[in-house]
Amino acid sequence: VMLFEIHQQLDNGKHAIPFDEFLEWAPILLSDFDELDRYLLNIDQVFKDLRNIKDLEYWHLEEADMTPARKRFLEFWDLLPKLYHKLQEKLKDSNRMNAGSAYKYLANNIDVLFTEDQNQHYLFAGFNAMSKSEMDILRQTYRLGRGHIIIDGDSFYMDNQSHEAGMFL
Repeated sequence: VMLFEIHQQLDNGKHAIPFDEFLEWAPILLSDFDELDRYLLNIDQVFKDLRNIKDLEYWHLEEADMTPARKRFLEFWDLLPKLYHKLQEKLKDSNRMNAGSAYKYLANNIDVLFTEDQNQHYLFAGFNAMSKSEMDILRQTYRLGRGHIIIDGDSFYMDNQSHEAGMFL
């Protein structure tokens, strides 16, 4: 609901989208926002690059050839960074965050793990295909001597560095 309200506010009613239509693509958008944060990407640069890609896709069209749907689509790409930043602002104001933002925050502020207990230790096990923020969190806690990582891998792979899986592990 919060994202819908932000969209309505930023759009100024230019493209009144019914709530049920919004619900069709909003989960994808929220998932994309989450991934951007998990991988610690430069949000503004990503949206700028995506917008440039869309411009290239339509470069051959004259203004007169642009259908209203295409124009609306391109305007939506311009709205994405504003949606992201406004959503983050609203979440922060309400003392909430999504999972990606939490990972990003922790990766950039690892010391908050130890504010209440300076001797806190963490055990990490069972991870696979981690995002950059997750790897940063594990790496930082390990370097601080506060994190221990357990890797469960078959010796066939672990002992064979020339095997792709072994090299990965």
